[in-house]
Amino acid sequence: MLYVDPLEGLIVMEKVRGRTILSAAESLSRGELCSAMSKVGSELAKMHRSGVVHGDVTTANMILTESGDVYLVDFGLAKHAEDLEDLAVDVHLLIRVLESSHYSAKDEMFRCFLSGYREVIGEELARAILEKVREIRLRGRYVEERRLGNRTTISQK
Repeated sequence: MLYVDPLEGLIVMEKVRGRTILSAAESLSRGELCSAMSKVGSELAKMHRSGVVHGDVTTANMILTESGDVYLVDFGLAKHAEDLEDLAVDVHLLIRVLESSHYSAKDEMFRCFLSGYREVIGEELARAILEKVREIRLRGRYVEERRLGNRTTISQK
């Protein structure tokens, strides 16, 4: 953002030029994709550390610029993080998006995301969040994962 005036209800924003990670993923090298996902992890961790959840962490809401910078966009569902569950829901949504939209690269993309995420949020909190993600995946809505013995891409590695 370039300028905010809450009294006037004015927000001046910069247009971020680039491609979404959703559209760019197929054409990126493994290294470029890993770097981008690590940056996504770092940016989301900064938000989480500040008590903000994105609410719609999809690769369609991640813009990769030509210089390799990554921007999270579309904060329409963002909110203040009330507890660990809120943070875990963001991470869980990302996992579901990777499983559905980036199946062949999902594990590597998530590993790279976690690398950047852990670096910023810290190992202890990252472990707690990932444990909460496991709990979420075992709930009724995700019965298939329960039936399969929770064979998911979530790991502490």
